[in-house]
Amino acid sequence: MLIASREIECGVVLRIEASRLDAATITSSETPLAPLIAGRKLVIIDLSNVRYVDWFGFEWLLEAIRSGDGEVRIGCVDPRVHAWFALNHLHRVVPMYESVDAAIAGTGPRMASCFEP
Repeated sequence: MLIASREIECGVVLRIEASRLDAATITSSETPLAPLIAGRKLVIIDLSNVRYVDWFGFEWLLEAIRSGDGEVRIGCVDPRVHAWFALNHLHRVVPMYESVDAAIAGTGPRMASCFEP
């Protein structure tokens, strides 16, 4: 899986190029996301291309998020992926924003869970 990185003033934006995060697209030979996050003050994970996530992809992403020392934010989450993340409470672990720009700024409304009052 290709992960494109773009340096920003306060950190890095990592764009997942795959449309799926699942056992079929994430193999043991993949470059893990964790080393790209390590040592960064701010990491934005751009999921604009991702349309499907299974449990394997969720665990891969969560492992990377927990490995970092700095702040991790997620931007551009597809509504179906967001619903899956919310169902599994990922929105409580890492803030999610509707756009990469909002995630970089850390301002504006966060994507809330549709399962909470």
